[in-house]
Amino acid sequence: MKWLIFAGALLLVYPASILLRRNARARPIACFLIGLFPFVDLGFFDINFLVHAQYRGDARGFEVTLLDLLLLAVFLSQPRRRLASPFLAARCAYFLAALVSVAAAAEPLFAWFSVWSLVRMYFAFEVVYQACRSNRLVAALLAGLAVGVTCQFGLALAQRYLLGIHQTRGFFAHQNSLGSALILVTPPLFALVLARWGGWLYRIAVIGAAASIVMSLSRGALAIFAFQSAAMALLSLMRSRTSWKVAVLSIGLLGSGAIGLKAADTIVDRFTHAPPGSGETRSVMNAASSAMLSDHPLGIGINQYSLVVTRDAYFERASTARERPRHPLDEKLLYGGIVHNIYWLTAAELGYPGILAFGWLLLSPLCMANWHGWHTRNDVRGDLLLGMGIGLFGLYLHGILEWTFRQTQIAYLFWIATATTASLVRVRAPGPLVATRLRRDAARSGTGGPNGSRPSGRTDSGSRSAPALGR
Repeated sequence: MKWLIFAGALLLVYPASILLRRNARARPIACFLIGLFPFVDLGFFDINFLVHAQYRGDARGFEVTLLDLLLLAVFLSQPRRRLASPFLAARCAYFLAALVSVAAAAEPLFAWFSVWSLVRMYFAFEVVYQACRSNRLVAALLAGLAVGVTCQFGLALAQRYLLGIHQTRGFFAHQNSLGSALILVTPPLFALVLARWGGWLYRIAVIGAAASIVMSLSRGALAIFAFQSAAMALLSLMRSRTSWKVAVLSIGLLGSGAIGLKAADTIVDRFTHAPPGSGETRSVMNAASSAMLSDHPLGIGINQYSLVVTRDAYFERASTARERPRHPLDEKLLYGGIVHNIYWLTAAELGYPGILAFGWLLLSPLCMANWHGWHTRNDVRGDLLLGMGIGLFGLYLHGILEWTFRQTQIAYLFWIATATTASLVRVRAPGPLVATRLRRDAARSGTGGPNGSRPSGRTDSGSRSAPALGR
């Protein structure tokens, strides 16, 4: 049945592309779905060729998802004239490091699984970047992300209070994966709320994200989310101080205090009585990764960690070197474990060239978002870019504790966020910024707006008259 559904969906790709090409109203819907799909469980429509479900690596087959088919339809609908692709050198360097590492892989098939996954993510990045040619389409994609976050909130409530799940995970495989997704996506949504843009959808999404992270009880996500919220509030106030921002932040502090009081016992218990074996096992796995890098400076091959750590007894060697007593969790990790640190995982599998390329890849969108966000004034896109930068930085911090960057849902969200960042920088002129300057100059001269009329309202990023995406 799954194969029939997949075949039917594949046959619809070309007709869908024709619809998108001929009907401008369908394009925002496609962008909305691109933002929504990474948050919802559509596994029934996904196909995994040559699957090795028992392997505990980051990729277990040649997977094709419903989102991939949607992206293919959008790609086929795009004009032949394509824009220059951003971050090309960094992406090529990382892809080359992954491709070269296949030669060192103990099981090349597993390595090709990850290479295929990387190809899909690069394709998603390119399609989103080329598709978001206007503020209207960027706004539709952001709305999809906001609805996705809201869906997690609703499901987390059901899991906690109807199903009795202590650590909720939404549509994700693990509560830490949910934390990674919300850490990445929520800051730009919060930036839009502070800029008084987007209406109730974004306000509910931000509130739901905060509550979902609390219900997940992911310690790293809780700490990083608190830091991100404070950083976003500070940067927004530095850009412009408005009564709206003061009101939002005051309500946010009161709401956070109320949630904190209600969940204080659970949160404190989570931090103070976490299983000691979990943190110790992370340290041992990091030590095993260091040993791998020392033995294989060029890496062991992408998606090989779970195989090599067992085959060459790196976990046992690291445990012995640390004179660490054996823990019951060791048996589970010994046979197919993976280090919960994306940087050690990348270094062990891709070697020194790979980790350098990976760092370049991560820094490129981060620097772009922060630089252009800070220097883009009188435009809500500046706030949004700063939010993107804070979201990316939070995900990078979470990578010290998790390897979720390689998981399909988180990878989709990362590449969508980076493509959106590049799109915001690309489309910032000449439209809304020109209109803003006209209103500002008219206000200074007192001669009225472009048509001789008196300008209405202020033009800072916190006012209603500031240029907004999709308006």
